[in-house]
Amino acid sequence: MNTLLLFSALLPMVLAIAGLYPPFDRLLRWIYGLAPVPAFLLALIVPLDTTVMYPHLLLGSTIGLDHVGRAFLLLTAFLWCVSGLFSLDYFQDAEHGRRYRFFYLLTLSGNLGVTMAMDAASFYTFFGIMTLSGYGLVTQARTEASFSAGRFYLAFALCGEMLILAGIILEAHVSGTLALSGVTSAVNHSPIRNWIYGCIFLGFGIKVGLVPFHFWLPRAYYAAPLPATAILSGTMTKAGILGWIRFLPLGGTGSETWSSLIVFAGMLMAFYGVLVGLVQSRARSALAFSSLSQMGYLAMAMGAALEPGGDAGGTVTAALAFVFHHGVTKVTMFLGLSLLLHQASTPRLRYCVLGALVFTSLSLVGFPYTSGALAKSLLKLIGGPQGTWHALSSVTLVAGSVGTTLLIVRFLVLCWRQESEALPPTGRWLPWLAALILCLAGAWLLPWTLTVLLPAEIPRLDFMGYWQGFWPVLVCAVPALLLTKRIWQHDSRLTPRPLEGIKNRMEHMMTVVGPDLIHQGAYYVTTRMQIFISSLKIEERSRRTVEFSLKLQTGWRLGITLLLAIWFALWAFLSLEGM
Repeated sequence: MNTLLLFSALLPMVLAIAGLYPPFDRLLRWIYGLAPVPAFLLALIVPLDTTVMYPHLLLGSTIGLDHVGRAFLLLTAFLWCVSGLFSLDYFQDAEHGRRYRFFYLLTLSGNLGVTMAMDAASFYTFFGIMTLSGYGLVTQARTEASFSAGRFYLAFALCGEMLILAGIILEAHVSGTLALSGVTSAVNHSPIRNWIYGCIFLGFGIKVGLVPFHFWLPRAYYAAPLPATAILSGTMTKAGILGWIRFLPLGGTGSETWSSLIVFAGMLMAFYGVLVGLVQSRARSALAFSSLSQMGYLAMAMGAALEPGGDAGGTVTAALAFVFHHGVTKVTMFLGLSLLLHQASTPRLRYCVLGALVFTSLSLVGFPYTSGALAKSLLKLIGGPQGTWHALSSVTLVAGSVGTTLLIVRFLVLCWRQESEALPPTGRWLPWLAALILCLAGAWLLPWTLTVLLPAEIPRLDFMGYWQGFWPVLVCAVPALLLTKRIWQHDSRLTPRPLEGIKNRMEHMMTVVGPDLIHQGAYYVTTRMQIFISSLKIEERSRRTVEFSLKLQTGWRLGITLLLAIWFALWAFLSLEGM
């Protein structure tokens, strides 16, 4: 039974290799979506804290399940199974389907192994398999746009891998062990702890989408097929959260400086994702920036746990609740968007899918009677009474709910304007309905699940009457819908050129919401501003800057440039910290 844990993680890799041969590939086409099922079943029946050592594997590997690993494994296996079954008939071309299955299974193997790894070497190996195999999912379409997104993805991924490797080596040197249970024990008392904090936080932060290292995320989400995008958002970014939990010394003496830095970095992610998502013209892009915003809350939770005397247990509980809520919700929304684009060709089907997207959106903004309300309530309870997070949590979460409501309204309007493209077979509805039911029932299942999986007692929360999640929706939804109907529905009339776009949008806004006099004044002012800005030759200089950045985006140049920039910034920060 214990050895079956490693087998369940390696089984998808074995199936991927077998699928290279045509006889096995024909069979694999119908069963590859079930590859995560053995891992899911083992997570249910294997006793807790089960570990198996393999002395001759890597540097001495240990595979097992603790409370955190079991929770991540159950969620990961379920969401991969939903996405795999959803995509059984997604690719009509045999070559595309064979390539997708190969990289799907390799990425799945790495993702499952990360949740079971109990030592640093195994964790890093499986994490690398998951990350590098994801390149095949991003470039699945084999177009110029997908290859460009793949280059971005791979460059940032390699930078993150190098930072993670450096952080793990430093932690192993300080602690004298590779076991995850003891690798962080001596970090807080080490003279090089700032280097360890920096490498671990930035390395896994690139996977999470930490601003300003997030540029790969919206590109990859848009280039990958929608079932793969659902996995990128629902489970693979959560592997970065698991890395923070495993390798950051949460609780204990902590570091007030790093705690404040990570909390503010999370706030930047939360609000930056909303602001940029609001100006997107494609539903998938808006949803991608919503994921970036939501990951900011988990970054803030990690920062709160790094405070001196931080609540590590409460942080892990809140993080698991948020990971469950966000993972299930985002997979349901991305797969629902796929149905809206490819299957819901009749009005009745479109209204059904749009109605389901509205309900899942309410969960994302933290509406009462949803898993989002419980997850955000748990986030408010972490952190010490004098810590940075305690002072910012109420304002940040309420402001974040307001921003998320505006962004989700924008997403729903973009979904309403989408037109269906084709009507393939309907085998994909059942897995999406399973994810939808779990998403809608999360408010009742999540407290019970956390109580079963975690040793700590879950605080009693009146999340059913959590009105703080109710009023942002009412306050923002109606004005956002009105403005969206009056202004955003005419996006096609606005030119994408940078100078004329500002003028035209202001002109159209004033035409809609202001009297003629104000409109004429705004038109005069914006015209003069355009003449003045044109005299500065900003457009020509912007074009040269874009051309230069495009050169950096190709090949190894971007990776080396980013790596040098990260190390220089980290060196400068640590030098100032030591003064």
